[in-house]
Amino acid sequence: MSPLNHSHHNFPARLFILAGFCLALALAVYCLGRSQPPELIPSFLLMHGELFAFGGIGGSAPSFLYTLALGLFIGACAASRESGIFHCLAWTALCLVLEISQQRDVASYISARLGELLPASSMQPISTYWERGVYDTNDLLATLVGGLLATVLIAHTGRKRRNAHV
Repeated sequence: MSPLNHSHHNFPARLFILAGFCLALALAVYCLGRSQPPELIPSFLLMHGELFAFGGIGGSAPSFLYTLALGLFIGACAASRESGIFHCLAWTALCLVLEISQQRDVASYISARLGELLPASSMQPISTYWERGVYDTNDLLATLVGGLLATVLIAHTGRKRRNAHV
C-alpha cells in the first residue's frame, strides 16, 4: 500500500511526510528568500545572497509552515485524536506568544527580566532572539492559520488511537 493512500492506518505516516515537507519548505524560504533568517539558523545568505524575494504575506510563509509542520508532528505522535488536537492547540498558543514577544516593548521587557534571572553566559544566545527579532502582524496571522490548519487536519483523521490520554 502507498503511504499516501486513504487508509486510516497510515494517517500518522502521512502526517509525518506532510510535516517533513512543510519543514523543509520553510527552511528553504528562510535560507533562499529572506534577507534576515532567524537568529537560530546560520545565515546562508551571507555566503550566497538573496536568491528569491518574498514580501508581504509570502515573507511570513515560514511562520505558517513551521507552525503547521510541528503541529502535524505533534498530531502524528499523540495517543489519540483528542490529545493531538489539544497538544497542537497548545503548540499554536506557544508560537503566538513567541511571535507577540518580538514586539519591541514586550521584547525589551522580557530581555531585561531574563537578564536579572539568568547568568550572562546563558542570556547571550537567548536575548538575541528578542533583540533582533522582528514583530510582524503577517507572521502572527500566518502562525495562527498554520496552527488552525494543523488542528483541522488532525481532527479529521477519523481515527481513534489506543491509550487515549491528553
